[in-house]
Amino acid sequence: MSHSDFEPGDLIADRYTVIELLGKGGMGKVFRCRDKLLDKEVAIKLLLSVDAEKEAMRFQIEAKATARLNHPNILRILDFGQTESGELFLAAEYLKGRSLASEVDGYGPYKVEEALDLTAHVASALSHAHKNHVLHRDVKPSNVMLVDEEDGSRTIRLVDFGLAKVTAHDDRLTGTGVGLGSPAYCSPEQGDGKAVDERSDIYSVGCLLFYLLTGHPPFQADNPLATIFMHLQKEPPTLAEKGGTDFPAPVEALVAKCLAKKPSERPQSCDELIELIAEAQRDDPDAEPVLQDGSEKKGPKGKKVLVIAAASLAGVLLVLLVVFGIDQALLSGSLTNRMLAHKGTTSNEPRGPVIVDHSEAVELEGTWTDNDLRRLIKDPNFFQFMMNDQKKVRGDGLVVLERSHAENVDLKGSGIDDRAFDHLSKMKGIRELILDNCINITDSGIIKMAGSKSLARLHLAGTRVTDKIFEPLSRCPELDHIDLSNCHQVTGKSLGKMQNLAYLIMEDDPNIKPQLSVLKTLPKLTELNLSNCALGDSDLAEFKDLNLESLKLRGNYITDDGIIQLQSLRSLKRLDLSNCTRVTLKGIKALRSKLPENVSVLPDLDQATNPSIDPANKPHLVQPSGAHKFHEAFGEWRAKDIPLKIGNDVTYLRFREMDNDLSGFEQLKESKLRILDLTKCSIRDKDLEHLKALPNLEHLLLNECHNITDEGIGRLRSMPLSSLELLETNITDRGVAYAGEIKTLRNLNLERCPNIKGSTLGTLKSVRSISLKDSSGLDGKNLGKLLSIPHIDHLGLSNVGLKDSDIASMAGVHVRRIHLSNNPELGDKTLAVLSALKDLEWAEVSGCRRITRKGIDQFYERTVSEGRNVELHGVQR
Repeated sequence: MSHSDFEPGDLIADRYTVIELLGKGGMGKVFRCRDKLLDKEVAIKLLLSVDAEKEAMRFQIEAKATARLNHPNILRILDFGQTESGELFLAAEYLKGRSLASEVDGYGPYKVEEALDLTAHVASALSHAHKNHVLHRDVKPSNVMLVDEEDGSRTIRLVDFGLAKVTAHDDRLTGTGVGLGSPAYCSPEQGDGKAVDERSDIYSVGCLLFYLLTGHPPFQADNPLATIFMHLQKEPPTLAEKGGTDFPAPVEALVAKCLAKKPSERPQSCDELIELIAEAQRDDPDAEPVLQDGSEKKGPKGKKVLVIAAASLAGVLLVLLVVFGIDQALLSGSLTNRMLAHKGTTSNEPRGPVIVDHSEAVELEGTWTDNDLRRLIKDPNFFQFMMNDQKKVRGDGLVVLERSHAENVDLKGSGIDDRAFDHLSKMKGIRELILDNCINITDSGIIKMAGSKSLARLHLAGTRVTDKIFEPLSRCPELDHIDLSNCHQVTGKSLGKMQNLAYLIMEDDPNIKPQLSVLKTLPKLTELNLSNCALGDSDLAEFKDLNLESLKLRGNYITDDGIIQLQSLRSLKRLDLSNCTRVTLKGIKALRSKLPENVSVLPDLDQATNPSIDPANKPHLVQPSGAHKFHEAFGEWRAKDIPLKIGNDVTYLRFREMDNDLSGFEQLKESKLRILDLTKCSIRDKDLEHLKALPNLEHLLLNECHNITDEGIGRLRSMPLSSLELLETNITDRGVAYAGEIKTLRNLNLERCPNIKGSTLGTLKSVRSISLKDSSGLDGKNLGKLLSIPHIDHLGLSNVGLKDSDIASMAGVHVRRIHLSNNPELGDKTLAVLSALKDLEWAEVSGCRRITRKGIDQFYERTVSEGRNVELHGVQR
């Protein structure tokens, strides 16, 4: 398939599902896609043609040069390679934002303090690149993006390393005219075709700063050659001459030094440039040093104010245009919308530690460390403290909370570990503690809260706590609310010790099923949320004697026959059965007739608001808004319904958690169906035999199909599948071996499969992506079997209890990317093994607690000395 034929729902390189075409130009096309492996949106650039050998080489240089860099101010390249038909592609993070060129062109120059701030961060990005032997050679306003992050903050990204030079190697593309950059921003030596080094990029940064302050580059003639000649021969103008106003002397001197004709007279490194910027900020009473601790403009009482910006559709598209060189004229619609800041605040983003004062609440934005907490939070007179997603905070800095009167502490997604509880446990008035997705905390830390006399609400969703926390927490007299959603190591067996519990949330935790009887031992329980816990009709009998007022059972496997049992809940006021796809409106109506009139039941009986539910539960397809050739199947399907209602033209089909007779697929021998999602469907091994009739089926999802066994996987051996997902199924090593017999298989998802020990991993010789995340039965000694696989692009081994000795058995494995997060026993010996893997480009080791600074330094010493650039995520370099 040529990339010109890619449509929504199609796969690029067996990994990236196309969502939409964002733009196209002479060089290629850019698509917005979803990465099936990382479950995130990415931007995919496809090179239009590889007929021009130099263009193809430059494309690969851009990918390799940028992929080796890991810095918050540099666009991240996630992947690059070739499609099945040989087209070059590059996958980058999908961003929202606008370029500095668009900002200045539309709204004029920046203020001095803002321009210095932005320039410091560009210099920081270049410093990282230079230390990794990469020159940019095309620094200019259109290659610096203001990006709106998911948390509402704004950062900058340096993009477009298409002219990058890897200084440690011979660059055959450098020469007269090649790698020239943009004439208005290129250095004299670059324009003259001479050798360039880091100081050439620094000259370009000087031109960038000049532009940010005046709205004009220092030199601009009628044609490129005349502009280059000015860089070579003409003395640069002062800021005052171009800007028409006076500028502080230190700023004039800084710009003049950067624009010196001789490289020896400029700052000799970006680190020196950053220091000079800091000096200019210190000498300017209106400017604030931002790079050191990221502070923004000061508001009342010296508090730093958070600048929030609203992203426009234009910004979303423009970043892709700039990064990938797409012709803006080929996109419809206006690209003139401005991202506005509130009440006259500046549009540049908060960088380092920023305090947002909401009267009696304090919110931390930017990037914080424990030292920042101790240094900057002087007045603990607040009642709510919010510090979300602060990965660098470990907990020592929370000593500042011991003196506060905070009742609500929100630390979700932060990097805190058990040491944080040394301080949280000393807070006298804390009522609510939110620790969702704090993956570094353990039972040991939570147990320290046992002495709290005030704690009433505890949120632990997405953490690694176990049942060991219940007995100590039962000694908290006020604790009556706990959220344990997505805590897969909690079974609920000891929940009965928490006699004061009134509100329990355990979403996405099927482990609770065998322990439902414990709910009867909680006399005060009135609100219960067990959504997405794989509950069936028989499980509902356990609710019979509960005194519940609110019950949420969203997304479970229950039917009309099961929900009628809930009529015994005479205290019930709110019932949520949304996304229980086997429940019909008829069943809901029957249940409501048995309940008191004041009970609120979801989904509502209004059919207009519930298009996925048919009153008679008839089989029907729903095409989500904006989807192309993607359909969801609802209702009770019989074999004859499949050819009649699906036909041959659907390419992506998802059945919604139903009992399905799949024999009807045998009549679709001309079907174009490529992706079939049977997640949570009650199908059995024999049903899979019918799928052999589908000639184009490439991707099969059997996630959470608990009736599928090894025998079912054996029935797939002759099918031309390229991707098979078996998350949370009961297959064993025998089933893995059967999957290995599928010669076309490239991607295999075995996450949360507890019966897999790994003895047959070596049979997966054609598979390029394997994920065993959360598969608790895996025997690490079997990882040596992976040596039999010639090449692995992605290997997922997060949270499987590995030890250093297990990783040692992997010595020599040919793997490019590996996830080892949340294996707390892994340490420096693991890093030593990873550093020796010659194909390794990327490794995630967050939550590997025995890794030390010495091990990290030794890892980089070895990989850098061998000329390899391996990204190590989850630790600070």
